Amino acid sequence: MKQLGLFYAQRGMAIAETAEAFHSGWIELADTVIARLASYGEPFSAEDVRRWAGDPVHPNAVGARFNAAARRGLIKRYGYVKAVRPERHANLMSLWVGK
Repeated sequence: MKQLGLFYAQRGMAIAETAEAFHSGWIELADTVIARLASYGEPFSAEDVRRWAGDPVHPNAVGARFNAAARRGLIKRYGYVKAVRPERHANLMSLWVGK
């Protein structure tokens, strides 16, 4: 069951990235923003990236970019914070920091 869940998570991220690649340069911009924020040594979240890169075409694209940056060893999870955007309903979201 765990492997099936991982498969669907990876599939969803791939779909989000593919949709994004067809519609804009958001992926490159988001990667640049994540790298810049990581270089400061301060914790940051997806909301910080959205503030600078804007909203992606597909909402899962944000998480996909963070996962890609973490796999490359650029960032690591630092903790959690409540989201401030109203549509997130104060859900917990990851904080990241550069390695």
